[in-house]
Amino acid sequence: MLQFYQNICKNANMKESTCIDTPKSISDELTAKFKQAGIKQPLIAEKTEVNQSQVSLILSGKFKRRSKNVDKICKYAKLKIIEHKVDQIKVDPIHNQVLMDALSNAWDGTDSHAKIIAKILNALGSLKA
Repeated sequence: MLQFYQNICKNANMKESTCIDTPKSISDELTAKFKQAGIKQPLIAEKTEVNQSQVSLILSGKFKRRSKNVDKICKYAKLKIIEHKVDQIKVDPIHNQVLMDALSNAWDGTDSHAKIIAKILNALGSLKA
């Protein structure tokens, strides 16, 4: 069963929302919320007591795991994080930079080559049990 990160922040400028526990989804949601509310990084840093350079890294998705600082910023933004296991929620492969880099290196840009790569990937997919 999915467990929700409990958010008790009372920020009147933003509505509560949820997102999946991945750096990309967290940073995308935070950035959208702060932009919509007109809240800039210096204010986020001040209100959350998180160094502005860390705020910048978090909002750009340049973190590998949830830290206290990520949680502080999410709390300030009234953002609930859905904790998940990889087998519970299918993550869109476009958010996996390693996979996208490998595909970019392998593909020559043509439709015929895309079909060949797709066949290979589909065959590999059928191997997993």
